[in-house]
Amino acid sequence: MSDFQNDLRNYVESAVRPITAEEAMGSGLVTYGRDRSARRGWVIALAAAAVVAAVVGASFFVNQAPDQEVPIGTTATTIEPDPPPNSTAPPTTEPTSPSTTPAAVAIPVADLFDGEGPRDALVSGFVLWDDASARLCDSLLKSLPAQCGGLALVIADPENIDVTLFDETPLRVAQGVSWTPGPVELEGRFDGNRFIVGGPDAVAPTEEDLAMIEAFVALAGSPSADTAAAVPFAADVALGLGPNIVKTVGVDTIGEANAWILEADIFRAYTGPFSALDLVEEPLVMTIGAHPHCVSPPVAPPAGFETHRRVSIQPESVDSCLMWWTVDFFVDVNGEVGAVTLDLYEP
Repeated sequence: MSDFQNDLRNYVESAVRPITAEEAMGSGLVTYGRDRSARRGWVIALAAAAVVAAVVGASFFVNQAPDQEVPIGTTATTIEPDPPPNSTAPPTTEPTSPSTTPAAVAIPVADLFDGEGPRDALVSGFVLWDDASARLCDSLLKSLPAQCGGLALVIADPENIDVTLFDETPLRVAQGVSWTPGPVELEGRFDGNRFIVGGPDAVAPTEEDLAMIEAFVALAGSPSADTAAAVPFAADVALGLGPNIVKTVGVDTIGEANAWILEADIFRAYTGPFSALDLVEEPLVMTIGAHPHCVSPPVAPPAGFETHRRVSIQPESVDSCLMWWTVDFFVDVNGEVGAVTLDLYEP
């Protein structure tokens, strides 16, 4: 025990005077069998322990004072020490936002037929070229010659394709059909029906287109064998309403007005009969490829003419779609008109 604690004990012992039970509680106190000397020792020991605890506790709190105060009712958080002046820790930087410009990714042919309509696109597929047209196919069937598997897209201007297409081996060229040995990527414009590789100029009207339309306008105004001869018709010409072929006419009778009459009770809510010759009048506008159906999406070509080039004429201006019409010519690779269709806007 330290000198301080001895002195403190001596002081406590000198200050305590034993008292009798009668002095503390009066005559009614019941005395138990413990003697006075034992009670005195217990009191002295308790007092000394209390004093020692007070001194030791005060010394602990003095030496362990906190560096910071946390307000009552708050949660203390860990405080990181400041880095030393010569610290080599890398500086903290804000994260760099990733680029929002996606890389161009080629899409399959089937994705163009999702209902979104004409647009620019990078398309992946197999190119197959035959005597009639060039097509971009989703896949190729294992046949000889090759055939398109799945959906196929007509290439409007195959002369602008820059791919390895022709291979002189028998496995790559058969019966006038050529195809690429693997998938290729083509960038161009989907017009709702065909794929244009060379840009707008690749499908601009040609001099032959203009001459054909001028000759047809003359035929409409004065049907005859002579005016029909100026139009480059095929040997047999299919005539139709919208996407449906109604009849086929031989080139020897195509100059007769009656040959153009299409019998139909109702078409686009109009009653027949119908004739493309009856509607054609100037001024006109000419379009190449698929075109809007007035304010609606393009109409598909007739079955069997999907690979033909489409040249169309419509009125230059109309007050409403009820006055709108179109005559579409489907031209093969030889420049001959194989089909002519009339279409109206349904009220």
